[in-house]
Amino acid sequence: MKKAIPVILSLSLLGAVTPSFVSNNKVEAATTVNTSAFNDPNLYQYASTDTFKVTNGTLYLTDSNGKFFKPSESLVSNKTLVSVANSLLDKQRYLSVFYNNDGDFPDSINFVVAANPVAAKVGLKPITYTYYLKNKYKLPSYKNTYAKASMFLDYTWYDAVKDKNYSDVFKEDLYHCLVAQYGTSQGYQIFNYILANHIKYRTQIPNENQVIRMSKKIGSETVYLTMLDSGLYVDFS
Repeated sequence: MKKAIPVILSLSLLGAVTPSFVSNNKVEAATTVNTSAFNDPNLYQYASTDTFKVTNGTLYLTDSNGKFFKPSESLVSNKTLVSVANSLLDKQRYLSVFYNNDGDFPDSINFVVAANPVAAKVGLKPITYTYYLKNKYKLPSYKNTYAKASMFLDYTWYDAVKDKNYSDVFKEDLYHCLVAQYGTSQGYQIFNYILANHIKYRTQIPNENQVIRMSKKIGSETVYLTMLDSGLYVDFS
């Protein structure tokens, strides 16, 4: 399990942490990333090794034919993708990393965190983090605003095998991937902004067809939140 995180919110304090993977508060990830975890022979038990791999510090994805390729670095560096994947690896979770070239978000990479492989397969995915590889995503509700990455957070954070809701267990994964992307200071601020609203709206779920939007400038990023009855959507611009 990863160490606990320092959450300055009304919920209980969980103690301090020194993240293993830290960025320099820009789009680029840390200069040095320890990739030894990807050499674990049991990695397939808690990560989708059939859809991605990290070899010699480089992340590869599989295309529609099952062949591995190195994704474009037009919008995000490969080093950042490795850092985020590394930050989300956890033997107590299941991480699915895959290339998407269909639907509304073509040419993107998804990092999906679930409680276990069963939950991932049946669609119970508490956290989905999407990076756009070549073209930014135009936010339909904002004029001339484009996102280079997006995130979806389910309100329930449900474990299908244990048939139990976990209100806070996945926040560690959220924290670590944001720190891997943005660095300790900026990632921590973004994390608290997102989590505070996730906590608020999972207990005050918007009515059907109701949409609540807000945004905040945090360091170099503008973080856009959209609250629906299905979950919380985050876009990074």
